[in-house]
Amino acid sequence: MEVKVIDLGERKAKFILSGVTPAFANALRRCMINEIPRLAIDEVHFYENTSILFDEQIALRLALIPLKADPTGYVMEDECTCEDGCALCQTTATISAEGPKMVYSSDLIMGD
Repeated sequence: MEVKVIDLGERKAKFILSGVTPAFANALRRCMINEIPRLAIDEVHFYENTSILFDEQIALRLALIPLKADPTGYVMEDECTCEDGCALCQTTATISAEGPKMVYSSDLIMGD
């Protein structure tokens, strides 16, 4: 196995990996992706759902939305000293829609 580093930045790296199988390269890629901190919807509370979808279906779809946030503005939940969640490791988002219409991720209102 040979690794040739082309560009190494603070948030990005470019390298050439040679002498390995595609399966090994893919496993390495998946490990690297897993180590990237990310902000995701983890817990959903419904106050009123009159849509044809079950609450669980909507919650699963919300969890798939990629959220953009400044990584310096949050502490990872497992690194936070609080026990039940605080403003440093959590945020809230609300969405409200009425009538038959499409609801998009841009309709999410992030609270800080």
